[in-house]
Amino acid sequence: MTDEGAGRELTQTSDATAETVGSLGPWPSLLLVTGYTAALLLLAAATLRSRDA
Repeated sequence: MTDEGAGRELTQTSDATAETVGSLGPWPSLLLVTGYTAALLLLAAATLRSRDA
């Protein structure tokens, strides 16, 4: 294995092809994860506020 091949293997995140994973690009994927995180944080804050006496 050459140095280039070893570097590629270290940085490869998945063996799945783009068709298997989906057609979302990096920015829409980041926005989706950010949106889910924000929604869960808001839900957690609302739950904590309602249960905190």
